Amino acid sequence: MNVFYANISIGNENVGTKEVKIINVSGQTVMAETLSFEGGNMETINVSSLPAGACVINLGGTTTKFVR
Repeated sequence: MNVFYANISIGNENVGTKEVKIINVSGQTVMAETLSFEGGNMETINVSSLPAGACVINLGGTTTKFVR
């Protein structure tokens, strides 16, 4: 059984805004958004509109891989 999550939750301990980019395996930015963090809060990004496949999330220079 395949499980798909339409949302990704991102946490950040720092206060301020961070640019979030989601990049596909071809190197194309498929989503870009600026999130505001107040220290320890979580922000949610809806990724249900993205095509299926592997992607990388870049949050302020830190990257994490995920599969949609």
